Amino acid sequence: MSDMDNIKKIPGALETVKDAHSILSKHRMRPENRVCFDCSAKNPTWASVTYGIYMCLDCSGHHRSLGVHLTFVRSAELDTWKRHELVAMLVGGNGRAREFFTKHKQQLDGKIPEKYNSKTATMYKAEIQRAIADDLHKNVKAYTANGAAPPHRAA
Repeated sequence: MSDMDNIKKIPGALETVKDAHSILSKHRMRPENRVCFDCSAKNPTWASVTYGIYMCLDCSGHHRSLGVHLTFVRSAELDTWKRHELVAMLVGGNGRAREFFTKHKQQLDGKIPEKYNSKTATMYKAEIQRAIADDLHKNVKAYTANGAAPPHRAA
């Protein structure tokens, strides 16, 4: 079972967030999120939930061509967002991704397929998934409609 499958089992993770567009709009106003992660175009309106990054329309097309197993793309303005997707953006962001890719000596410019098929991208995807799971577990009562605790897990 994948990490994402486990994340989706956390109470509240699959709930649709009604005010996601306003939350994302504010998050996109941060200086590091005001430009496309892949090409530096201004005011990106698309996102890769997988990596918690914002991108322009052109780069979103390149991401979509890679397949959802590598990068899951959503419109920050048009699509509905599930809790775990929104959390991915809030724990991620272009600044965090840029820092990680740079630290691991992954070239930021260049071809999108090479960047997201890299070992660095795989490691960053895992880091984002851990951060999503941590946030969802930490805030499970706030994120569930009735504040229910997570179900008991057998050891």
